Amino acid sequence: LGAGKTTLLKHVLENGEGCRVGVLVNDVAAVNIDAKLVARRGSAEGGAATATSAGAQPTPSGSAAGAPAEMDMVQLQNGCICCSAGDELFGALGELISLSYVKAARYDHVLVESSGVAEPRLIRDAFQDAEAAGFQVMQAVRLARMVTVVDASTFAEQLNSIQQLRERPDLLEVADDDDGVPPPPLAPPAQPEPVANRAVVDLLIEQVETADVVVLNKLDCVSTEQASLVRVLVRELNGYATVVDAKFGEVALSDILPQGYSPAEVEAGAAQPETVAQSNGVMDHKATVDLAVSKQADEPADALAGHSHGHDAHAHAHGEPAGQPDPADHADHACGGSDCGHESHAHGYVHAEPAAAKPVAENTCGDPDCGQDHAHAHAEPAATTTAEARFGIRTFVYARRRPFDGKKIRPLLDELCKVQTEQATAGKLLSVADRMKEGEGDSTRLWAGVLRSKGFIWLEESTQAAHYWSQARVHGELAELGQWWAAVPRSTWPDEFVDSILSDYDPSSRPAGAGGVGDRRQELVFIGVGLDEKAISAKLDSCLVDVPADLRG
Repeated sequence: LGAGKTTLLKHVLENGEGCRVGVLVNDVAAVNIDAKLVARRGSAEGGAATATSAGAQPTPSGSAAGAPAEMDMVQLQNGCICCSAGDELFGALGELISLSYVKAARYDHVLVESSGVAEPRLIRDAFQDAEAAGFQVMQAVRLARMVTVVDASTFAEQLNSIQQLRERPDLLEVADDDDGVPPPPLAPPAQPEPVANRAVVDLLIEQVETADVVVLNKLDCVSTEQASLVRVLVRELNGYATVVDAKFGEVALSDILPQGYSPAEVEAGAAQPETVAQSNGVMDHKATVDLAVSKQADEPADALAGHSHGHDAHAHAHGEPAGQPDPADHADHACGGSDCGHESHAHGYVHAEPAAAKPVAENTCGDPDCGQDHAHAHAEPAATTTAEARFGIRTFVYARRRPFDGKKIRPLLDELCKVQTEQATAGKLLSVADRMKEGEGDSTRLWAGVLRSKGFIWLEESTQAAHYWSQARVHGELAELGQWWAAVPRSTWPDEFVDSILSDYDPSSRPAGAGGVGDRRQELVFIGVGLDEKAISAKLDSCLVDVPADLRG
């Protein structure tokens, strides 16, 4: 919230790149479009340039189609259009698409502005559910890219937040960046829990993780050191996103709009890459694990002390999902076993390789660690950068094939969150010096650097159900999910996903595809500063118990 989304959309609408863009916003007035760029009724552009929609009144002949404060829709001379979304996302999309057909002028892209407290996974779910349900509007649109705008000047501060959203009326009641107008409920309905109950930091991290593009805005408001820290944090949280530096919301359209989706590109059969927008929670997790493992492979040997597990458990096929749903998914998305046929189990997700940050238009990055040449087309995840080395931020994967004792692992998660709360309350963010300060207890030294941890959990008392561990700074939860594939009859497995399912199996039970440990596992990704992998792994190992007798062999 307040990161500059509306300002960015204004630049998109006023683009001179010949791209026709339809934009759904919370409030047209807040966009403050330059009246000189607004089409006039009966102008040489052809006919009435301002349409009536959702209560909007036609502009009087000869007058500017500006005065957006009194209108729900404004059309620009470059063919772009901006309209208020009203209170129902897909209804508003349908109206916008219908208008484009009536005017025989298809948009190259449609952008939807969500509120600053929107939950991107729920928005992604809503589009996937709408497609599965056969919504007519989904015949004309596809969710192709998700963009998060980050306020670089407050990002680190927000990571220190210990509050829930209900304790931040400034976040829940303010509509958008500039005018403070309450928004219509643009986010999809039927959320599993009120957004007000979410921790601010938990939502902040989800918005960064669930993005194809992260725009770092307001870089002119921070020092070079702060900009470097924010950039590294974002890359660690989402190593596959394209990071775009921006000032005053100014970005090139090519940086935020997906390729291969304009009418001309579709007709020409252009490739449409799979992105996080078509992913689901399981594939998000697989991608995070694979990236973390590749980063570990690039680290010096002394950084991997205590790293003893093999990588066989990570031989995931990105194009096919495994059987566990995302804890943030709608409740009815959890895999219930053999009768689970939800669309989220059948979305392919082929990642683009991790991308380097793109510079602001004037090519003045300001980051001493990246230099002026930003043409970093990484063929594989980059080795540790000097910025990462300076801040001490790293990632590792903890993987085991034995169950946890629930009575031990839950208190351990509570301890982690307690330490993080103490650190955040003290205003400490990712400081090795503070973390190792003399006099601090063992638990503080162990957990203070853990910014984010997440992944699948196998509990001794629940051999049938998978659990998901999710910790975002001060917020942590351990939630039950659907069944492990090993607990589902082999005869009910989808034929097209058998290889992917077996890739998550313990090698000893993989050939038969039934019995044994199967895909039950501990698979946790830790992201933070100065992480003592050996000590953290030992602490987690102390919570392990033996494999139940009925699953051995």
